Amino acid sequence: MGFYALLHYLLFNMVRVLPFISTHFHGRINMETEKKKAPSKKELMRTIENLDKDKVFDLVSLNRTNIANIKAIANLLQG
Repeated sequence: MGFYALLHYLLFNMVRVLPFISTHFHGRINMETEKKKAPSKKELMRTIENLDKDKVFDLVSLNRTNIANIKAIANLLQG
């Protein structure tokens, strides 16, 4: 097996014999494809509860609505 054939085999068959190649490319790919997590429904409800100084919202009822409405209310309260 020639050098280029061996290199091709190692790179395309995910063999981690060459650590300088696998860690370099693996780390770069993860950083580029890593997505920012959206806030959870509980986090948004906590935000709304903290921003609602006058206690206008019925939080029990609001907790039953969909997450899109909760995001919209949180954005309106944040200004």
